[in-house]
Amino acid sequence: MGGPALAGYNDLCRTAIERTVQSYVRGLEELVQLYKTSQPQREYRRSLDQILVLPVLPHAERSTGRPLSQTSRRQTIQYWNNCLRGELDLLTKTKHVFFLDYVDAMACEPSSGSTNNDDQGYVLRPEYVADTTHVNAGAVAFLQQAILECGCNLKLL
Repeated sequence: MGGPALAGYNDLCRTAIERTVQSYVRGLEELVQLYKTSQPQREYRRSLDQILVLPVLPHAERSTGRPLSQTSRRQTIQYWNNCLRGELDLLTKTKHVFFLDYVDAMACEPSSGSTNNDDQGYVLRPEYVADTTHVNAGAVAFLQQAILECGCNLKLL
């Protein structure tokens, strides 16, 4: 299993992520254009002037499980966030869709004793782990700072 059968998988996955992120961002911008305040309003319509986009946070470091799949998932999450950051940077002129870029501050390399210790580390810092799946309230400060720094219209929040 693996070997030649998986040759090219990583490139295909990266291409799929890039296309998905491009479609996702295009869809977000279309939503804003469809529902923004300057459009004629119907009774059932509500205005939507900006969208704040959250990154995908890395999962907590785990000492059990399948290290290869965990490494792959971490790399995929990191690549998704990098692609999303890049696509949304291209939209800065539109001032409608904003990336709340705080994920790198909450991530770290796996510990040296981890079975997942590789050069592509990207795990949630232990101080922000609630239950290996969710973040604790420590994330709120990063979220707040990202909102203040993203360039969105704070009056619309």
